[in-house]
Amino acid sequence: MAGSAAISLLVLATVRSAGGVALYLALFGAGTIAGMTALTAAMAYPVALAVRFERARTALGVLAGIASIAFGLFWGYRAM
Repeated sequence: MAGSAAISLLVLATVRSAGGVALYLALFGAGTIAGMTALTAAMAYPVALAVRFERARTALGVLAGIASIAFGLFWGYRAM
């Protein structure tokens, strides 16, 4: 569930009935699936458009690689 187990456990600790727990988990799971699907679709849309254009596809790949490396370095620096 995308790293949100702690939040789920806090909410589940306050729910008293088994039916309430099941309902919460079902709604939370459906919301998680919908959110991840929407985010993936939003990120994939530019890539789908760039398939027709070789230069755009190459530029998108290079930019994605640079952004990934920069994010990794930033995250590593903050973890120190």
